[in-house]
Amino acid sequence: MAKMHEAIYDLLPEEQTQMLFLRINASYKLHLKRQLAHLNVVNDGGPLNGLVTSDVAFYTGNLQALKGLNNLDLNMAEIWEQKR
Repeated sequence: MAKMHEAIYDLLPEEQTQMLFLRINASYKLHLKRQLAHLNVVNDGGPLNGLVTSDVAFYTGNLQALKGLNNLDLNMAEIWEQKR
């Protein structure tokens, strides 16, 4: 993500860069949520949950470091299936 941002940041207007990363982030969260549900990984504090949480923290931390992407919704709570 950082390399792509670096490659396009000076080429595209800031608004287009933001829109592109908004779409990428939304798609990432949707696909991650589906995959977690498919694999039955739940937000229970267990080992798998810890691995996912660590990877998500790495992802969000890297996105926060990129210039001009202040409007990204990095609230990742929605990736977890809600218990019914």
